[in-house]
Parts: sequence; structure tokens; C-alpha cells
Amino acid sequence: MKLNAVIKVYGDPNAISACFKPELMDRKRANFKIIEKEDYVLFEIETKDSAALRATFNGITKLLTVYEKLEGV
Repeated sequence: MKLNAVIKVYGDPNAISACFKPELMDRKRANFKIIEKEDYVLFEIETKDSAALRATFNGITKLLTVYEKLEGV
């Protein structure tokens, strides 16, 4: 089964995407790409199964939590 998801994050597109550049690599079960817009970033996730979707989604949201906490420092 193929699954797709999109996460839309408002904020500084350059700073947000810079945090995720090291995470961009080809994986066997899941991949995502970052699309920078004027005032937000889109994460397009493509996976082969639901466990890979959940793992990718969790990885993205955990790094966004770290970014959000550091933004306030």
C-alpha cells in the first residue's frame, strides 16, 4: 500500500528547511521532500506502509518541536 501525507508549517521557510536538509536521503520505505513557500514550508511524505508513515511523521514533528523550543531562546 502506498501512503502520502502533507504537513504545512508556518514560519521562516529558510530556517525550517535548513534544519531538515541533513534528513533528506533516500530510504527504502519512506521519503519526504521540502517545498519552501513565501511564509510556510510543505513537507510531502510518501511511504510504502503505515508504520513508515508514522515513523516519518514522528521524526518530522520531533525535529519541529526542537526548532520551536530553540526559536524562543
